[in-house]
Amino acid sequence: MEGPRVRGWALRALCPEGVPAAPLAAALSLMFCEAFANAACLTFLGFLVLDFGMTDKTEEVGFYVGFLSLAFFGVQFLGSFAIGFVSDKLGRKPVLLAGAAWSGVFALLFGFSFNYWYALAIRAGTGVFNMYGIL
Repeated sequence: MEGPRVRGWALRALCPEGVPAAPLAAALSLMFCEAFANAACLTFLGFLVLDFGMTDKTEEVGFYVGFLSLAFFGVQFLGSFAIGFVSDKLGRKPVLLAGAAWSGVFALLFGFSFNYWYALAIRAGTGVFNMYGIL
């Protein structure tokens, strides 16, 4: 006598009949990675700006943190057209996989930032390759 099959039961319980559970799980994990990439560093960006010596006044820290956030979201907005064009030519799957890989590389490089301008460039690079919500 075989027991009940419980593998993937939670995801199948959430999916209506006919919706493939595995691609949905992959898409949801990519969406989680995007949210993590853009929100995880927001808690320490103020301290990062102070450590880089961009300003000594705590009242001005938000100005520089705003540019770090803009680098991610602004480049993501501007690059969405190019990434959409590339995904139309190559397909969604290769673009999503390459974006996930490069997004991880840029997140690691952001952790090794040594000055503000390097962190700004790396944050913009993360925005270029973090296009999961757009595709």
